[in-house]
Amino acid sequence: MTDEQLMQEALELARAGVAQTSPNPCVGAVVVAANGEIVGRGSHTYAGKTHAEVLAIKEAGTLLARRPHRALRG
Repeated sequence: MTDEQLMQEALELARAGVAQTSPNPCVGAVVVAANGEIVGRGSHTYAGKTHAEVLAIKEAGTLLARRPHRALRG
């Protein structure tokens, strides 16, 4: 996916919080692996709830923890 497509994905996720997140902004977040795969998504849907970036990172961590470990490339 291109950067523009990834940003569009985040904006679509943010729309879930329209008129519900005040005084916070509507936020969507995507976490992208080095190979371009989206491994985490999140949206801030209600004021006082967990923020989009935290949800996206948690989802990515859960997904990646289930995969076989690979050696890090430097």
